[in-house]
Amino acid sequence: MAKLGSTLTITVGASPKVLVRVNGPSDFKSEYLLRETLVEYRVRVRHTTTGGKNGTPKYDRHNFEIVKTTYATETVDEFYQKFYFVWEEIPSKTENTLVDAIADLVIADTNELLDELTDLVS
Repeated sequence: MAKLGSTLTITVGASPKVLVRVNGPSDFKSEYLLRETLVEYRVRVRHTTTGGKNGTPKYDRHNFEIVKTTYATETVDEFYQKFYFVWEEIPSKTENTLVDAIADLVIADTNELLDELTDLVS
């Protein structure tokens, strides 16, 4: 179970990666980092409030972003992969069934949806 403590562990392939908090928790944000020889993993978590003007309700906005940067070598230029999601809801609501359903969809059928999404731009 992932928890936003002083470390955050993600599993890439079969390899656990332990990122250490390098910023936060303050001002509703935290940042985690792991630097390896050729790769860097960085996670940013932010919480803000939007709306609440002209009769519209306020929404809590939760952002989670992970960036994997592969450093340049003599034969390969530096490049990155990024994944993020944004979840907004009225502060009085605590239901996460929609978020859970999307997470299940992404990992269902051995990542078939992710493969299909990447095929769309290939």
